[in-house]
Amino acid sequence: ELKIIREELLRQEESPATQLPELAEDVTVTELEQLLLTQKSLVSAAQSTQTRLDQQLTSLKQRPEAIRQQLAKANQQLQDVLREIKFPPPDKQLPQLSEAMQWNLSAQSAALNSEIEMLKQEQLSHTARLELLHARQVQTAAEIERSNVSINLLEEKLIEVRQRDIDLAKQKTQSEIEESAGKHPLVQELAKR
Repeated sequence: ELKIIREELLRQEESPATQLPELAEDVTVTELEQLLLTQKSLVSAAQSTQTRLDQQLTSLKQRPEAIRQQLAKANQQLQDVLREIKFPPPDKQLPQLSEAMQWNLSAQSAALNSEIEMLKQEQLSHTARLELLHARQVQTAAEIERSNVSINLLEEKLIEVRQRDIDLAKQKTQSEIEESAGKHPLVQELAKR
């Protein structure tokens, strides 16, 4: 997964800056506002992901010390259990109780061995998990940056389209005023409104 993320980041770095999707010449303000809203939603989701990744990274950076402490504790508990297994049961104890206690100690020993193995595996994979989390964090930051560029481009286009609509409305009003010239004064007054 780390390799895939790194390859994706390389492709993104090599590709040109984020551009707007193909928009129709007569794109409406409503369509642009919808695209803008979608991009802002994407940024919000990516920022949420970024926050979660930051928290996971902070937690993961603190994990090695916790693993060392858990390993030390589990190893100590295992040594204690192994010492108990070596001691013979008291003579006054029922054989069934002695056997049950030995099974219990054996089960504790197996559980502790499993826990120790799990902690060692976690310790061994820590660097790889840290790198993967950092790569996801970089990937998410790049997504946020690209989306913000798209938002800026969409906002510029929205201003452009709004200005176009204003200019068209002005032209239409002006042409109506010109057409109403020489007509009844009420018609001329309505055309000016």
